[in-house]
Amino acid sequence: MTQWVNRREGTWRLALTIVLAALPLWAVANDAISAKAGTSLGIVIATREARPGKDVSVPVTLQTNGLRPATLTMSIRFDPTYLSYVKEADGPAAIAADKAVTALEIPRGSLNIVVAGFNSYAMSDGVLFTAVFHVAELAPQGILPLECPASSLSASPPEIASLDVSASDGAIEVICSGPPVPNPVAGSLVAAQGALVIWGESSGASAYQVYRGETDDVALAVAVSDWLPATTNQYMDSSFLANIQDYCRLYFWVRARNADECASDPGGPVDFALKEIPAAPTGLTATHGNSDGILLTWNATLNATDYRVYRSNSSDPATRQPLTGWLSATYSYIDATAAAAQNDFAIGCSGRQVLDVVKYTYWVTARNANGCESDASALAQGSRGLSGSAAASVLPSEVGDALLWLAAGAFLALCRLSQKARRACSRL
Repeated sequence: MTQWVNRREGTWRLALTIVLAALPLWAVANDAISAKAGTSLGIVIATREARPGKDVSVPVTLQTNGLRPATLTMSIRFDPTYLSYVKEADGPAAIAADKAVTALEIPRGSLNIVVAGFNSYAMSDGVLFTAVFHVAELAPQGILPLECPASSLSASPPEIASLDVSASDGAIEVICSGPPVPNPVAGSLVAAQGALVIWGESSGASAYQVYRGETDDVALAVAVSDWLPATTNQYMDSSFLANIQDYCRLYFWVRARNADECASDPGGPVDFALKEIPAAPTGLTATHGNSDGILLTWNATLNATDYRVYRSNSSDPATRQPLTGWLSATYSYIDATAAAAQNDFAIGCSGRQVLDVVKYTYWVTARNANGCESDASALAQGSRGLSGSAAASVLPSEVGDALLWLAAGAFLALCRLSQKARRACSRL
């Protein structure tokens, strides 16, 4: 009897042990059920004000909504023209759960973040981390978005793999209101001295600064002077003379700054040609409808040794990207990488299928023996036709017309099947 009681007591103890051991698993399963029921984590990227040329800290907050994430991944997309990533700092929500925040900017303008640790501790509500960005001196007044794509969001461990995660985008608001743009900007090359830049007065300016670039894109320009006194209206830049052989053309801009250290938009540019630069190519044309690609042709440019083709899906020159390397002594190019037209399912009365075509915009530049690139040509737009196999599937108009008449005859035959149908036909 005593042996049976001891066995029964041992059985109850074993059952109690199993129940207690199962409680944590039940809690995890309960989290998974909550996730599947529609509860989601929330990520909130803050909006902060900043001045050009300064750093700004942007906190990123976790809202668990009762869930228990152990790791989290996300991305923050920003405009690298005016913002640059500096560093991140772990926040209280990550530190309390013994997590580390790792941030890596790849590609440029995309900050990829992983919050994880060598444990399964759950994170609670609070600031996960703070991202520090530097606002460029040339950043315009207004909103610079900080966006978190939904495709970059995930949370684990695997038991809550179905957990939904949503994010609220943030922004950096550039709040400085600078003085008027210093215009006009002019100047001249002075032999053995450099480039003399002269500008007009900006009302309310306390200082001026001169910028230089090798293209007409001011976002790529760099400051070549300190902030100059408000009484100054000219500056001699000689810093390029030691390597003058490396430059074909230089562009200069001038900005004004007021007593609040808020700068104006750049005035200019004024440009100086340091070597002979070829003229922009003329006569650029692009074809429409060829199945093997878009044929581009242009006229020869005097003293040019080779040419480069640029392409964009937009007619905005700022969006163009090089399509080719330098093409030697040629005045045509076939863009075989352009997307071919696609058949749509809609069929018109003629029997021809509706085509979905992609229109591209092209430019061409020339380069001479000095290695100097010309300005871009006038744009030309073209589109590719159907591929060979797709074109074979298009109904010719004669077949389409025959099908149309066949359908009309079948309809008339049906009309004769009943008196009601004949009355309907008589009203047609």
